[in-house]
Amino acid sequence: MSSGPASMDVKQVLRAHGRSFALAERFLGARHGQRAAQLYALCRWLDDIADRGGDANEARRELALVRDAVRGDARASAPRQLELFFDLKDQFGLKPQSLLHLIDGLESDLTLTQLADEPSLIRYAYRVAGTVGVMMCALLDVTDRRAYPHAIDLGIAMQLTNIARDIREDAERGRIYLPKTWTGELRAARLEDPPELLKQVLKPHVQHLLGLADTYYASGYSGLAFLPRRARFAMLVAGRVYQEIGRVIEKRAYDVWEGRAVVGRAAKGRLVTTSAIGFLWDATLHRPPRYHVSRLHDALDRLELEELERTAGREATDATP
Repeated sequence: MSSGPASMDVKQVLRAHGRSFALAERFLGARHGQRAAQLYALCRWLDDIADRGGDANEARRELALVRDAVRGDARASAPRQLELFFDLKDQFGLKPQSLLHLIDGLESDLTLTQLADEPSLIRYAYRVAGTVGVMMCALLDVTDRRAYPHAIDLGIAMQLTNIARDIREDAERGRIYLPKTWTGELRAARLEDPPELLKQVLKPHVQHLLGLADTYYASGYSGLAFLPRRARFAMLVAGRVYQEIGRVIEKRAYDVWEGRAVVGRAAKGRLVTTSAIGFLWDATLHRPPRYHVSRLHDALDRLELEELERTAGREATDATP
């Protein structure tokens, strides 16, 4: 790898900000692990632009510069951190369209107050996380394009878990990802420390959100067979650890305000063990699925997503039986 920003200690960024992913990265091996860490560092940098607070116009300007550089392959004028993207693009064929959709999702955060409905929620989760699943396929040497819808679903599932966990934190930033069609229109300040009566109204919606996430996790796991064997296990661990955040919230009776839900070291060790047992004995993890449940992407159809249509394609997502 060349010197400069792209040669930063990307694994240190991963360990500092993405502990669940850092655990999975250990199982990927040196080759795939380095690529995954680079992608994480790139996505983290972009996320920080949108989340740093302060002047939204300045954040929008920075994201626009990144978007223009990616679209035009304008390396000379690009922010230095984009060396991470261009390096992955040159070596492993990372597609610009997925990164552009990610930037669109992050930019939407700058003006978001509350998502309108469930399709809006799924579209948002695709943009900021499903896109990462698409990019990971390239970095993990996946050649079968039938993997892409399932990779998208695993990313969506993780983002839905994030949203459930971070309701209070997001409200402090003025954002509500629980759709208006679920909760009615709310002010973000009401979700920072809601009264008990409002908590009881909101808890079923948190439960529904996590149930929706579980549906996408199931689809994500069903596509792991398309990955190389070692990467297959690593992504299974990543998914199971992230999904466990939802189980922690469930044990708290869906009270996400009593403290940030985390998966402790002992629980992670248990999940690695159970994942290893499942990996050895669950044949579905090693047998490509016959179809992708196309209704899971109904909300994405209207976006006319070039990457989804061109690489995953409707011909790779058979009709739901």
